[in-house]
Amino acid sequence: MTRLLKILAASAALVGAATAATAEAQPASDSAAGRLAKMRLCQAAQRGLATEGGKSKDDILLDTLYTAAGTSSSEAPDVRKRKVAAIFKHAEPVKGSRPLPYCDGSSLAWQGTVFWRAADSWAPELVTLMVEEGADINFRDKGNGRTLLDEVWDKSDTWMRQPEEYAAPHQRVALGKQLLDMYHRFRELGARHAFELDRPVPSLDAQERACLKEEAGDAPGEVADYAGGLSKALSALTPGTVPGGTRVSARQAACLMTAYGDDIFIIGSITDDVGLPGAIKFPFVGYSGTFEDQYQTVSREMAKIADDRPILVYCHSVKCFLSYNAVLRLSQAGAKKIYWLREGLGGWKAAGYPTQTPDSYLYRRATGK
Repeated sequence: MTRLLKILAASAALVGAATAATAEAQPASDSAAGRLAKMRLCQAAQRGLATEGGKSKDDILLDTLYTAAGTSSSEAPDVRKRKVAAIFKHAEPVKGSRPLPYCDGSSLAWQGTVFWRAADSWAPELVTLMVEEGADINFRDKGNGRTLLDEVWDKSDTWMRQPEEYAAPHQRVALGKQLLDMYHRFRELGARHAFELDRPVPSLDAQERACLKEEAGDAPGEVADYAGGLSKALSALTPGTVPGGTRVSARQAACLMTAYGDDIFIIGSITDDVGLPGAIKFPFVGYSGTFEDQYQTVSREMAKIADDRPILVYCHSVKCFLSYNAVLRLSQAGAKKIYWLREGLGGWKAAGYPTQTPDSYLYRRATGK
């Protein structure tokens, strides 16, 4: 289960990197027909339209999607798909009503992308249909930075955390499985969309370089002027770099977790029972002291367990030296590739990524707790 959740937690970073093909024409969603089509498309995605004129909901959805995109079934499929793709490529979040692919509000004050409306009403087949017609399932809402995969994962996580008085355990498990099945289905659709031109899958080195390429939001922000070495002030503001390691943002960490899969070793150098998916709770590697003490001994053991795999370490936030110390200790222990999630668990959660109870076996064995 740890492997599964680790892959699920980060896959949106890679799938979300793809974009739709360049459109030949701007969508016609600002026209009266386009606005009406948007309303009907959002209704169809929520299964809110009854069949009419002998048409199925699938046909109604496609007709309204084409109208909103300024195309029709009479146009060549490749032209039609490019126009549908343009809806997702050019949409920008604005105040008030937003263009497709957004559905703005309802009697239940619901809003989000047309994909999410279909998924939230348990109609994943409509998502598949829209993707087949050119809609970009990897579309990222620039207002909140989330993709459909993020939304489905969040719904699964929220449901599994419901108290027993709201949902019995067997209900949570059953619905959780349905949500995971839906997640895998959408993930496969996203992967096909990303590589629909039969481009070769990039090498691991290429994926790593792509992950580490800085984007807006990856900068470290406020940093401290620190002389270096193991720090005793564990709750102070950290510097922007660390000897022996590479600082990464939450986005970059998620991307690396996707690229490496089970071949990345994640250490939470804190005692929290919440952490990154697939992480091991082992705070000792972040303790202060010297490189000859007992904490360095266990750091060498952790480096052996990692077995030349890349290591990702984190603690609480940018004001937490435990992960900084951990990088120094692991580097001293011989680890060659160490990534430092400087913003820590707080930054990870703020970025919208899911969390998981870390594996605490080694910690419990060491402490007897």
